[in-house]
Amino acid sequence: MTDAPQRRFTKADVLVIFQRQDHAYQLALLASQLLRSQNNSQGTVSATARGSQTGFGSHWISGAELAAKLDSEERDGLWSEFTLVQLHALIQFPLEVLEDYCEDAKQLAALAATDWYRFAKHIRNAVAHNRRFHFGRNNEGRFKHLPASWEGQEITEDMQGKPLTFEHLWHQNGYRLFVAMRAFLESLPEPPLDSRCLPHSEQKHAEASLSGDRI
Repeated sequence: MTDAPQRRFTKADVLVIFQRQDHAYQLALLASQLLRSQNNSQGTVSATARGSQTGFGSHWISGAELAAKLDSEERDGLWSEFTLVQLHALIQFPLEVLEDYCEDAKQLAALAATDWYRFAKHIRNAVAHNRRFHFGRNNEGRFKHLPASWEGQEITEDMQGKPLTFEHLWHQNGYRLFVAMRAFLESLPEPPLDSRCLPHSEQKHAEASLSGDRI
């Protein structure tokens, strides 16, 4: 008889990951606000970039190109991209870890039953596929888990291959989605360390439903 596989994360582990991603996102927002303010009033950010040189072994990065963009009309796009990358990370990595935890703790059925999970999975998949919607297919060749809706927003099969835009993920609804994910995690019981075993019938059904969705 072989030992049951050990869990990859404890609940405390996952909560720490959520907290770190939350802090990184908040830091990006704060940094963006401070940098915008300083560059607009004094031009100090672009001046600092212009004089910077960063070395990676024999390779050096000059800040001159970045400084030129900060002094141009492209600067607002730079600030937006800076915070958007952290918003994407706020959803993608925590959701992947949450799925792993739920799989090990036999909570996939509870995860699949939330009103936000299908929507979040499609957002996560889009982030990981060049920011374009990428839907998996079931055995009959149909797109899986569509349509998916949350808070009045809907993802439909005609969006296959189309870009992920602010209409489906932006800072307000993106952070609310993160908060919903965290609230679900906090509500889960902490199973004993040796609790991973063959799933019961409900868990098997959930795993069959979710199979093939992972990237």
